[in-house]
Amino acid sequence: QLGSVLVDLEDFPMAERCFRAALDIAPGDPMSRGKLADALARQGRREEAGREFKVALETSSSDARLWALYSVMLAGEGSRDGAIEAAGKAREIDPNSIDVELALLETFNLLGAADAVADSKERLRALAPDDARVDAATA
Repeated sequence: QLGSVLVDLEDFPMAERCFRAALDIAPGDPMSRGKLADALARQGRREEAGREFKVALETSSSDARLWALYSVMLAGEGSRDGAIEAAGKAREIDPNSIDVELALLETFNLLGAADAVADSKERLRALAPDDARVDAATA
């Protein structure tokens, strides 16, 4: 959890350390690996992030959160088609996840996809009208 908070605070090197420590304890945890990949991508270390996402998605290809984080990375590197495909997989797996939808909102913002951003904000408001994260993201 600390790593996730550090990502929210944009302290990506410390978040990376937390996720690496989590993987030392549970090397097979795909979500820790996916969050490590996200922290690496946010530091501009896309090649490393891509390798980590590949391992995480091979281990747990049905985890919507992993696909959503992967879509953010792909959007950040300008891979529009890949980001949209990953976002679609995430939403297909879990269309009611606030965490997934928040990541997809970031993806669509990075892509400059105004219609998808509006749709994502609407979905978030419907999913969690009283969630502070949703309020902040949809303001």
